[in-house]
Amino acid sequence: IARGVGSRAVSASLKSARQGIASSLKIVLKAGRDVTKGKGEDAVWACDRALKVDPGSSLGYLVRGRAKYSLGDFEGAASDFSSCCSNSDSTLSPLTSLRYRMVLGDRYHKPMETFEKLKVFVIATLADSYHDPSPDAVTEMVRFCSYANLGRCSLKLGDPLGAVKSFTEVIESRGETCDVPSMYFFRGCSYSLAHSFVDASVDFTICVELNPLDAENYVRRAISYWCLQDWEKALSDMDVAVEMTPTGRLYYLRGRLHCCMRSWQEGIMDYKRALAIAKGNGTRNLKAEEGLRTATLKQE
Repeated sequence: IARGVGSRAVSASLKSARQGIASSLKIVLKAGRDVTKGKGEDAVWACDRALKVDPGSSLGYLVRGRAKYSLGDFEGAASDFSSCCSNSDSTLSPLTSLRYRMVLGDRYHKPMETFEKLKVFVIATLADSYHDPSPDAVTEMVRFCSYANLGRCSLKLGDPLGAVKSFTEVIESRGETCDVPSMYFFRGCSYSLAHSFVDASVDFTICVELNPLDAENYVRRAISYWCLQDWEKALSDMDVAVEMTPTGRLYYLRGRLHCCMRSWQEGIMDYKRALAIAKGNGTRNLKAEEGLRTATLKQE
């Protein structure tokens, strides 16, 4: 008799837990859509409700963190992303699998379709590298997304070393499968802000290898070499970037680089190109104007 009563109690408890999780997930999924529509305050309020029902919801912390980030509350967002990281790291919880099975539904509820909808508003830079609509995949996806967003918050809060730690968590956890250029790009930027230019150049080199058609990867690596006073490598990368994307900004940067190398005439030419583009756009490039004045005086 006691065994039967205990079994019914466990069954009732599980049913209650499932109902709470289902209710919380429904609210969180709607809040995620609100974030994409620019309704950050509504999303925060909704996630507050959802987390009262299911305090262990990593998804709830993640979506609320993204909502706070969109509102400029970077400290609040960082706190939520940290909570999401902690919850997602606790993969032994039997409710973790249950949560994501309920997100995805079963084989009768189009799990791939649900998975793709989930990726749209939950995952930022890591979404395209996931294609498996399984609870384990979603658990990993949410965990990595939380670390990536925590890294972005750290950058906003002026903590580049904290950002390096978060982006490294994503990169190392994915191992050889980490083929997401943005993770290396953000970590490279973090290293640069921490004045670790050698490490930054290594990460930007990986970005170039993974995405050789993105001029910004060459620009960032050029700046790393520039700070290391490796002038030839810096100029080589800037030449590639300018050839790919001949913008006023890049002509200005290459002009500055030429002047650092005391190649005044080349610097003057690039500053003039930057000013011509600004004039064509009906704007002014004050930095290029100042650079041109300085380079002309130095040349004389």
